[in-house]
Amino acid sequence: MIAALSKKEWWLLGGLLLVFLLVRLPGLHQPYHQDEYKLAFIVEEGSAKVGGITHPPLNELTYRAADRLFGNDNLRFVPLIFSLINAILLFFFVRWRYGLRAAYWALTFFAVAYYSVLSSVMADIDGAVLPFIFLCAAFVYYRAVESASLRSAAPWVVGFVALVAAGFLMKLSFVVTLGAFVFDYAIMRRRSFTLRQGGLFLLGCAAIALLCIGVILLVQYLVPAFNITRSATYWKNFIRFADRNYFQTLIQLVKALLYVSPLLLLPLALMRREDWARLRLYFCFLGTGLVFYLVLFDFSSGALDRYLQFMVVPLAVIGGALLARVDFTEVLRRPANIVLGLILPATLLFMVQLLPHAVPPLHPKTEWITRLLALKWNFLFPFSGGSGPLGFYVSFLLIALAFLLGLALAIWLWRRSRVTPWAVAGMLALGLTYNLAFIGEYQLGLVNGHSATLLPHALAYIREANDIPTVITYNDIGTYELTHMGKHKQRLYVAPMFEEGNRETLRDYYGDYLVLDIPRLNPEGFQAKFFATCAVKYEDRSRAITARVYDCRNGDRSLIP
Repeated sequence: MIAALSKKEWWLLGGLLLVFLLVRLPGLHQPYHQDEYKLAFIVEEGSAKVGGITHPPLNELTYRAADRLFGNDNLRFVPLIFSLINAILLFFFVRWRYGLRAAYWALTFFAVAYYSVLSSVMADIDGAVLPFIFLCAAFVYYRAVESASLRSAAPWVVGFVALVAAGFLMKLSFVVTLGAFVFDYAIMRRRSFTLRQGGLFLLGCAAIALLCIGVILLVQYLVPAFNITRSATYWKNFIRFADRNYFQTLIQLVKALLYVSPLLLLPLALMRREDWARLRLYFCFLGTGLVFYLVLFDFSSGALDRYLQFMVVPLAVIGGALLARVDFTEVLRRPANIVLGLILPATLLFMVQLLPHAVPPLHPKTEWITRLLALKWNFLFPFSGGSGPLGFYVSFLLIALAFLLGLALAIWLWRRSRVTPWAVAGMLALGLTYNLAFIGEYQLGLVNGHSATLLPHALAYIREANDIPTVITYNDIGTYELTHMGKHKQRLYVAPMFEEGNRETLRDYYGDYLVLDIPRLNPEGFQAKFFATCAVKYEDRSRAITARVYDCRNGDRSLIP
């Protein structure tokens, strides 16, 4: 597979991998946020023994090793290294299955998609480590099912079982990946299964399940700090149907789809009936994952956008395989039309970010809904999450235009019997522009401000201020650094469910607050009104984002209802 590449093809592969790294390196030193700093505290050298994470121990052991190798501030090297390996694996896997052009397209999608960038630097395993195991398992799976005999398939089956066991030792949700392979194999053999073969298939599935359970129990014996009962109790928290917050689940799903972007979604318009068989595994992966996270378990209170990062790899494979059959020769022959028909519209789309934009608060949602219905889309949408990112703004106008224009092109393509290269090129231009806007805001705050630049300066002020013994931080921002300073008091959330606790905190705490206002506080809310009566010790601004340190010893507590 490797030797067959020409020198030119190696250079192109190297160029794409260079792009892959360049768009990710600025995120390596983003501040840890929420679940990320909790992981950092658990694996920090000198911390408690293994068992702080409720997942199987290979997850925690991986990050403990990274803590010793790179230091506690550099845990993001784990997902970056795995993602780089994934990029290389993805290229050669897709080349093997679908050809060289498909491989270049798949790698391009994986390199520049914002969701892929985020998963490459998020201190967790869902977006980088688990996809690595999936790609390895997919390779041995295809080698096994396409073997000429059971004898020749046996080594690949053993490798597959070993990878499945490794996946379960990372995270129990690896059942999503195993389910994808089971469904794909069952669908593939559905017409040729005899009763005996069907029984053997079910027996094999049961054997793999028992083996995984046995491995987990063995690991619990070898690593006593890992408690399977504690892990099972943790998962029970997500098994509920009657009182789950379906609206919050929908919000997080939409957020994940915005991260996925038109670049990964719109190529599905090129799907034809004959593509189903060759791409079935990846659709099974998407299907089992979505059912698992959206239906079987309730992750409405968790970081659902983090768990759904698994979608990037299958969508990149699907997109690469579908784009490979599009002949762009006609497009490339007309450079003037490329400028007028692709580059100019993409530039105009990117520049809508420069129009005046409102910055509505995240709560209450009434202003958002009013603006959406009135088509006043020139406002900034905040993106943050329970495992990062720290927080950044993107123009909702850009988001809406990219999706609407892309959807129009996709519908037009889907209705035609013949693929139009210019329409496909238009979709790609829209998708690339969209992702560049997201990456630019996340990594650099190009247009709307950069919270990751503001935070270190505010923390440096707090560190040197002898009159600040402790700090309450808004939205859990900066907790990792404040804890290491010995100045962290607690966190302050402003979602409606936390309002009663906020009232007690604001009334009882006579001290300092760090408020990096993304998402922006509601100016009519009692929190913002109270902070307006506090002395401002420190203030810094990065376009639409402001960082302040408030001294609220003399704040007007009569404003707190």
